[in-house]
Amino acid sequence: MLLVVAVTSATTSATITGVMTAIATTITTTAATTAVVTATVATTTAATTAAAATTVVTTTASTITAATTIAATTAAATTIAVTTTAVTITAATTIVATTTAATTTAATTIAATTTAATTIAATTTAATTIAATTTAATTIAATTTAAATTAATTTVATTALITTTTGATTTGIDVTLTSCTPGSSWNSTGITVAGSTGIQGTNATLLNYVNDVAIDVFSNIYVADADNQRIQRFASNSLVGQTVAGVVSNIGSTSAMFNYPRAIFVLSSTLFVSDVYNYRIQKFNYNSLSGITVAGGNGQGSNLNQINLCYGVWVDTNGTVYYSDFNNNRVMKQLNSSSTGIVIAGNNGNGNAGNQFSNPMGIYIDVNNRSIIYVVDSSNHRVQRWTIGGTTGTTVAGGNSYGSALNQLYNPQAVISDSSGNLYISDTNNHRIVMWASGATVGILIAGTSGVSGSTATTLKYPNGITFDANKNLYVADSNNFRIQKYSICTITAVPPCTPQSRSSGTLFSVTNPASFAYPSYTCYAYTWVATGSSATLSFFFRHDPGGWMLDDVNVYHGLTQLIVNGGFEAGALTGWSYSGSCYFYTGTAYSGSSYAKSGSYYYYDRCSQYGDTISQTFATVAGDIYVISFWLTNYSCCSATEIANVTIT
Repeated sequence: MLLVVAVTSATTSATITGVMTAIATTITTTAATTAVVTATVATTTAATTAAAATTVVTTTASTITAATTIAATTAAATTIAVTTTAVTITAATTIVATTTAATTTAATTIAATTTAATTIAATTTAATTIAATTTAATTIAATTTAAATTAATTTVATTALITTTTGATTTGIDVTLTSCTPGSSWNSTGITVAGSTGIQGTNATLLNYVNDVAIDVFSNIYVADADNQRIQRFASNSLVGQTVAGVVSNIGSTSAMFNYPRAIFVLSSTLFVSDVYNYRIQKFNYNSLSGITVAGGNGQGSNLNQINLCYGVWVDTNGTVYYSDFNNNRVMKQLNSSSTGIVIAGNNGNGNAGNQFSNPMGIYIDVNNRSIIYVVDSSNHRVQRWTIGGTTGTTVAGGNSYGSALNQLYNPQAVISDSSGNLYISDTNNHRIVMWASGATVGILIAGTSGVSGSTATTLKYPNGITFDANKNLYVADSNNFRIQKYSICTITAVPPCTPQSRSSGTLFSVTNPASFAYPSYTCYAYTWVATGSSATLSFFFRHDPGGWMLDDVNVYHGLTQLIVNGGFEAGALTGWSYSGSCYFYTGTAYSGSSYAKSGSYYYYDRCSQYGDTISQTFATVAGDIYVISFWLTNYSCCSATEIANVTIT
């Protein structure tokens, strides 16, 4: 019997303010009726867009008149959107609206496509799709005249293993991650989604010392391209970047220039940048190349209106800016429109006491408790947990001097958290990303190789900023490799019927004189195995004298995909298997009034006397991915010295 992890997430009558995102895949929420939400998949009927002009970026002070967004009950669909009736949207973006008999006249939307109300980068061709291209409409800086969408079909939407709530993380949304189960796995092989490994440059496809990474609600990837003095934006699945702030290779202090952009934060589609050597934090509205100073900007210093190097930024939905003040050894917050900051942690000099920092860098506000802030205390090689406005912090990771052991950190630079309280830390000088579970005293290696820098898909070279996307993939600014790496942080997979052991290629199981078998009871064996090539062969060798081996329920899972054909032998033959040997075997069924199959009606029965038999099956694999292998085995009439079983994977 195979157990499968099932994780459900339901959202009922949830109000989402300030942050919108569209999420799909994994777990279906049925018959969810959501008011005041954005429909992930919507039906558009008889909606006409007349003379709708699409120009560049956010809708500013434009009115959608007499347009009623219904998005009411969507059967078997999760909706995440906004119900709007005759409202004025100021500096906002409408994401996939469901409109019934509504007309939008002369509405101007920036970086949007107008099709059946206002749609941002959506496809509507007798169906509603999210984050694609609009048919008979225009995507960016174009004009759509009298474009109409009719007979749009509502498809089934599903929720992922995450939720979106009020507030923002480093991606501009809150990512609620389901804790990994025993059947889950960490994929430590990265995929380059921006830049080119080991190649620095100034063109649209290259980067030069990447400091931070963030993702907006449209899945665009933002990169702090520090030595190029610019912020690059990459559309999802594109390796060609667009400069959205700064002037390439030019240092300056004007509103359009930087002097070493370091930390970035995206709230919905608004970009915040720590401009390190201009001692300020700049805010850029979507597609605006001119920044607005929201903190600092009054020269280097320790006054409450000054910053002395900033390497960490976080912004809440009220526009309050939180930032680390590196050389002042403090963490500040500055209210929206205020000209001075407020000390919320530290400011007690450089030191390693509980109320001190030594060069604070990355910061992160707890998604479950907005009064908690995590601070990367870099030169103390630790992460501190502070109550905002408190007098002392608590070490929650590291703090055991510097080193590469899993209870140590070495000049860490960034931290983020999931909803279970697990911390993910960019352990920069150890060239790795580690996860510290809530209350843990040691970390778990997620990506990179401890203490070893490299430029392969499984190594990092001084990683800096990290963030999650809405599908809980992890993105890492791999600074000295001049690239952004993407990792599948937690793969939900089949859970075997018994606790798996970790194995490499070669022998999984071997036994001679199997006295432990209590025939006719079967024993379960399970293993996790990392593939090293594009295919693998699972083999079972049996020899009996005089007895018999019984094998049943052979499984190999990649995620939730079964790779073994006829693993329960229910075909009544060896369909899918290869056989070699000269002994007697058959796929047995029930006899003598009882079933000898572990499950179902059939099992593999090998009665080789003095000689050996082998059955095997070959399947495709992905190098670096984790596979779960399990089977049930028993032996009767044992146990002479020639009763042998070997199970291998090669």
